[in-house]
Amino acid sequence: MGMKNRIVDIVLVVVILSAAGFIGYRYFMASEASRPTTAGPLDSNPIVTGPVVGLARETERPAHPQWLLVKVQPIESAAYDAVLAKHTGALVQLEETAGCASDSVPTPAVSLLDQVVAERVKKGELQFLFGFKQARCYKKNQKLSVLYYGNAESEPFVALLGDVTVESVVENEPSQMPEELLKLMGVSREEYNDFVGFRRPQGLKDIIVKFGSLQPAKATSGIVPLGFPRAEVVTAAEVPKLAASVPGLRVLDVRSADEYHAGHLQVQGVRNVPFVLPPSVPKEFAWNVLNRDVLQSKFDAMSVGQGAAPVLVYGDSVKDPRPLYAMADLIRLGYRQIFWLREGFSKR
Repeated sequence: MGMKNRIVDIVLVVVILSAAGFIGYRYFMASEASRPTTAGPLDSNPIVTGPVVGLARETERPAHPQWLLVKVQPIESAAYDAVLAKHTGALVQLEETAGCASDSVPTPAVSLLDQVVAERVKKGELQFLFGFKQARCYKKNQKLSVLYYGNAESEPFVALLGDVTVESVVENEPSQMPEELLKLMGVSREEYNDFVGFRRPQGLKDIIVKFGSLQPAKATSGIVPLGFPRAEVVTAAEVPKLAASVPGLRVLDVRSADEYHAGHLQVQGVRNVPFVLPPSVPKEFAWNVLNRDVLQSKFDAMSVGQGAAPVLVYGDSVKDPRPLYAMADLIRLGYRQIFWLREGFSKR
């Protein structure tokens, strides 16, 4: 009798698990069926998304390139100059970065994502930028605008913090970074290596830009964002070469379907995934638009695919806010290699 009861119990367990598995499978298939898989007209059930970006804090391993800026302590100019003079082999002072040889116009803005970093800028405590993108042009004594892209619903999507002046540009081989400078900065060798190793092409040197003389923002009228965190600005002339040289590049036209069909970039991989703004958000870029308003936008971000692939985003002009909002959403979904055709599409 005991053996018979045990068999019955086993059969019951198998039936229950099978039923649960079947229900779970049906739920999964229903979810997949309701998810749009391709970009299409506005009635293709686009999901509601917005530029809410989860960021790492001081205690976490770096998850974005500005993580180290939270840690670095201010250094007096005299102490910094003394370290540069002492370690001239490892720290090479430049008048400008190598990128200025091909683009004489200096990079006009610094874009920040982290609220702690933004607060440090306001207090004049943030002194450094680190980066291996030598294609960007920084020159000694130039002025940089500092922009902050908020990540809370109650914050403006982007705010102008002010202008700073570049005091020095230094080329550095990361493996030869002097321990003395790291100590002054208040970061460990491991923290520095974690930061400079973020997506770094092998053999490329680091650039250390030191700035100061913060001039807080007084007005924002007439200013359009000149960059976006984690995105590289490209020109229309660079797009064909980019499409040919970057494997798997996805080209994303975030304009309306009507705009897209009237004319769009003729490159492989181009797709139309409209970013539909709510009535409360202006059609041209405007400062102090709250994230809570942008969150009401519709953008089928999930149809773009997995976040490992590189993507190029464009709208209709430099004043079009849709690419900015779309890039923020793609970052939230895990994209790490994003190009922005800032000038937008124009018929030629």
